[in-house]
Amino acid sequence: MKSELRRKYLKKRMEYKNPLSDMIIYNKVIRGIHKYDKVLIYVSKENEVDTINIIKYCLHNNIKVAVPKCNNNEMLFYYIDSLDELSLNKYNILEPNNKRLVRSYKNSICITPSILLDNKGNRIGYGGGYYDRFFTKYDGCKLGIIYKECMVDELSLDSHDIKLDYIKDSCFNENLYFSGEQNIIIPSMSNLIGFSPFFLKLDHNFQQRNGDFNLKKINTFKNKINRSLNANQNKKDFCYVIFNCFNDLENNFIKKCVLNNQQIKNLNILDEKFSTNELSNLITDYYSFLLDASDDIISLVSDFKKSDKYSNKKSNFYITCVFNDERDFLNDFFYLYTNFLKSRSNKFKDYEDGVCSICGNNSITYPPFTYYNI
Repeated sequence: MKSELRRKYLKKRMEYKNPLSDMIIYNKVIRGIHKYDKVLIYVSKENEVDTINIIKYCLHNNIKVAVPKCNNNEMLFYYIDSLDELSLNKYNILEPNNKRLVRSYKNSICITPSILLDNKGNRIGYGGGYYDRFFTKYDGCKLGIIYKECMVDELSLDSHDIKLDYIKDSCFNENLYFSGEQNIIIPSMSNLIGFSPFFLKLDHNFQQRNGDFNLKKINTFKNKINRSLNANQNKKDFCYVIFNCFNDLENNFIKKCVLNNQQIKNLNILDEKFSTNELSNLITDYYSFLLDASDDIISLVSDFKKSDKYSNKKSNFYITCVFNDERDFLNDFFYLYTNFLKSRSNKFKDYEDGVCSICGNNSITYPPFTYYNI
C-alpha cells in the first residue's frame, strides 16, 4: 500500500513542481524559523520541494543551519557555513563534508522531506526509515513541507512511523471533552472565534450551491483574520490575556486556578522559556500566516467538501496549529483560562432555585451549553 502511494505521488510531485509553488513554501517557512536557535534541513534534489533557497536565507541571516548525513542506518546533522561544504555522495545526494556534528537539538526545527502528508501530520517518506529513527530521539519541532497536491485527508501509519504531533504532555494529545458557554473566547463577533488562538472555528461556506465561490463570504473570512491580527497587535483579545497573566504567572493565574502538578509544570516551562513579548508575537505571527495562507485554506476546505469524506453536512470546521514543542502549552494555558478565569456570559442568569451544595450561592444549573470533543 505505502509503496504504491509512494510511486503515485512521486510522479504527481514531478508534475506539480514549479518555481511558484517553491516560492510560496519558501515564504511561509522563513516567516517562522527565526524563533529557533538552529534549523535542521534536508538538501533538496531536483524533484523535491526546493530547500536550497531556504538554506541560503539561513546562512545570509546568521541562522545556524545543519544538514543530514546518513551512515550505517543512522542519520546525523552537521552544521554548514556555506553550500561549498556540501559534496555528492555515491547516491548523488548532497551531504556535509565537514565534521561539525550537531550535539544538541534544543530549540531547533527539523524541516522534513516527504512524498505524502495528511492533515493529521502523518507522512510517507522514501522508505529508508532514517527520519523515523531520528525522530525517536528528537524532541524538537518537526515540519513537513510538500506541495498541496500531495496532501491527503488521512494515512495509515505503521507502528514505527512518527507523526508530527503536539508536545508529549499537552492536554491536546488526549480525548479532550469540554462543555460550557465560556469555552469560547470571542474577541469580537466579527473576529475569529476560538478558545485558543491555535484552535479556531473556521468559516466554510465559501461556495454557492452551483459550485461557484461566494466572493463576499471569502472577503468576510479574510477580513476576520485581518481584524484579529490588528486586535492582537494592539494587545487586545488573546494577547491581552497573555500580558495580563504572564507578567506574574504565579499570582495572576496559577494561584487562582485548580491545577494538577503536571499542568503547573507545563505552564512554568512556558513562562521560563518564552517572554511575554515572544508569546504575543507567536500569536500575531500565526495570524499573519493565516492571512497569507487564506487562499490555500479556502481551496483545501472546498476540495474537502467535494470529497467523499464530507459526510456530515452540519459539521463545523476548525483550524489547528501544532508546534510539537513547548509552545503547544499555550493551547493548554488558554484551555485552563477558559475553564477557570473567563467571565461567564451575562445573558445566562442565575437560577433562583439552583443552589450550589458547596458554597450555597445561586448559580446556573442547566444553561444551553455548547459541547466539544477534540
